[in-house]
Amino acid sequence: MEKDIRLAIVILAAGLSRRMGKIDKLLMEFAGEPLFVRALSLAAQLPHAFCVVVTNNCRIRAGAVEAGFVTAVNPLAPTGIASSIASGVRELPGAYDTILFLNADQPLLRLQTVQRLLEEARRSDRIIVPCYMNQPQSPCLFPRRFYHELADIRGDKGGRQVYQHHLSETCFVDFKEPEDFWDIDTKADQEKILHFRGGR
Repeated sequence: MEKDIRLAIVILAAGLSRRMGKIDKLLMEFAGEPLFVRALSLAAQLPHAFCVVVTNNCRIRAGAVEAGFVTAVNPLAPTGIASSIASGVRELPGAYDTILFLNADQPLLRLQTVQRLLEEARRSDRIIVPCYMNQPQSPCLFPRRFYHELADIRGDKGGRQVYQHHLSETCFVDFKEPEDFWDIDTKADQEKILHFRGGR
């Protein structure tokens, strides 16, 4: 039986883009708009959600504020993605049931994919993790009871270090197509995604 959930969203946009050279990948144009805007637009399509954007970039921060979202800075960004997760979680209000973590560098992630994950979250009170070919992907959803663990994680493994300790409380959702979960870390990733879009 599905239940209503109060959704909180944390958009992770404080990475250093080390593998892209000196370019901030989230400011690169993708399909006519900066890459980070696609994540903001996706979050805006999820009604009644409280959204926090973790970023150290003034342009991304301005876009988040314009969209009506809360922002959080992460001075520990060089230590890895876990610090951004923790920074975002600490900004959340008390009135939510589930946290959705969105990476700002997944330009092909579709609303219907996120909605499918949300449907699973409404059916159970477990961590929801998408999978492709038995490999865990992002974005993931965490029930509120994992707040303290998420707020204390360290390093570059993200939420995986939490759900790997709670496999009996984790639901893995299989997907048959991988492109929703592709992210842009390198110029080769960017070229692959642009080639894929051009071929559709």
